[in-house]
Amino acid sequence: MKILLYCYAFYPSIGGIETITKTMADSMTDLGHTCTVVTETQSPDPDNFPYQICRRPSRKEILALMRQHDVICNIELSMKFFILSKIARKPLIWLHNGYKLLCIDAFGWYEDGPAPMSPWASIRFYRKHKGLKFALDQGIKLYSRRWASKFIFKNVAGSEWVAKRQPLRNQIQIYAPFPVANFLPVNGRLNKEYDFLFFGRLVAEKGVDVLLRAFHHLLEKTDDKSLKLAIVGYGKAKEGLEKLSRELGISENVFFLGPKRGQELADEIAKTEVTIAPSTWEEPYGGVALEAIAAGRVPIISLYGGLKEIVGDEGLTFTNGNWMELYERMNEIVYNPELREKQRSKRKEQMSKFDPKNITSEFLSLFQSALK
Repeated sequence: MKILLYCYAFYPSIGGIETITKTMADSMTDLGHTCTVVTETQSPDPDNFPYQICRRPSRKEILALMRQHDVICNIELSMKFFILSKIARKPLIWLHNGYKLLCIDAFGWYEDGPAPMSPWASIRFYRKHKGLKFALDQGIKLYSRRWASKFIFKNVAGSEWVAKRQPLRNQIQIYAPFPVANFLPVNGRLNKEYDFLFFGRLVAEKGVDVLLRAFHHLLEKTDDKSLKLAIVGYGKAKEGLEKLSRELGISENVFFLGPKRGQELADEIAKTEVTIAPSTWEEPYGGVALEAIAAGRVPIISLYGGLKEIVGDEGLTFTNGNWMELYERMNEIVYNPELREKQRSKRKEQMSKFDPKNITSEFLSLFQSALK
């Protein structure tokens, strides 16, 4: 089968959507299928992948690629791809790993706080904050995507949370694949340097400020002033988070390590037993939690969103944005090896649901049914 994948952002950009796209392309190629990735992300270096990467192709080039492939999977919703797929008369699948059919911003988040997650409320909100012209323009795009979703082969929700939060006609649920193989060898290995670890994008909705406040409170309440928190990642909030750690007086205990990927990230995860995903927004999926479980770490996660679904019973939860509850979970587990071991005992059962090859096979079965 010849499969065309579209994702606005791709390697060398770092993020969940980029990782999902690469995992799908890698797995489909390994299973003997021809795969091409179309992206808007430029790369300063030549591509070295076992499949073709087309960066910023023209509409004419995209249409030609569509005609050369059997099925199209749009990992980030694009009306341009919807229209061109109709011209090319090729089946189109939309993979939903966000809320692009619910709200203008696709996240339910604006600047440093939550935003409405229903179409009309979102339009009214952005009219107030960004003006009528912006709200009308983006509102038309939002309703165009909602209309187009009725005329594609399948809408695929990347998690049960997304399927429930964004119910669509003609929708099924298949988990988005994540490359957990890099993290499996870390299970059973511990070179402890940190008590807690966050890894992900440093942006407001990820809740790292909540984590810093909880960690500050933990240091205040304990006699152990040697506790350490590592923060792996990059993003526009980095400078503000570093400033907050200084203002809280915890900068000597907090280590900003910059972005890591692949083996480098796995090595950092090996330096702790507890990872924290403190997302304030409703995380649609939660690949970081899955990577933590694969590595045999105990995750502490925010309750509302896809993180809880990924973690299952392996991990502790707190209410999104509530730093006092997060402090309680951190205090509960950092001095309790029996609890950490109890949580890890559920790892195997949870991991069985997220084998990327099995998930890719589900997508391939869907693509085969589209061809029929």
